[in-house]
Amino acid sequence: AKELHTRGDWPGAISDLTGMAVIQGAIGDVLPKEFGTSSAESVEIVRFRLLDAMRSARPQIVWQPGMPVGAVHVPISLDPIRPHPTMAKSYGVPEVFADSIVGQFAPPHPSVTAFRIGKLAVVGVPGEPTSTLGRQIRDAGRRMGFSSVLVCSHVNGWMGYILDPADYDRGGYEATLSFYGRNEGAKVVAAGVEALKKLCTLAR
Repeated sequence: AKELHTRGDWPGAISDLTGMAVIQGAIGDVLPKEFGTSSAESVEIVRFRLLDAMRSARPQIVWQPGMPVGAVHVPISLDPIRPHPTMAKSYGVPEVFADSIVGQFAPPHPSVTAFRIGKLAVVGVPGEPTSTLGRQIRDAGRRMGFSSVLVCSHVNGWMGYILDPADYDRGGYEATLSFYGRNEGAKVVAAGVEALKKLCTLAR
């Protein structure tokens, strides 16, 4: 009942309150949590925690004149589009309808979009990867020498929830909105790592 209107949800509200951009990370397994007694109070608590974390953080210089800047796109090599085995039953629809709906939702040629500003890399995924997959991409970037790696969801499209095989096999809401089979997560991570490798070549 509280969501019957158009707004930017909490990232937009936090951005309005702080005057800063809010980048949404890998959220495929991050459940919304009501921190306060109302949505407004919850947003205020999140704003306070973010600002408190920023005050105690150690600043880093990620770019100086002469450091590389650039962007890349990497196609994601995926298995054919198909509904999760439990999708039709979960939504109470015929299998043929589930096949048709998945074909409407899932983009046929999704890609990872990434850019770097010096030692900062931002990897954009066109869907909702889980935090585990986000950490895999982040850690790969750190091993390549980036001081900060931000993995962002909902970038240039939406290919559904992006899960690792265990989450896919477990089923549930997210799995029913995962459209490319149980190996989808590994393939998205591979594309994210390839994008980071390409960003590294911009330094040469």
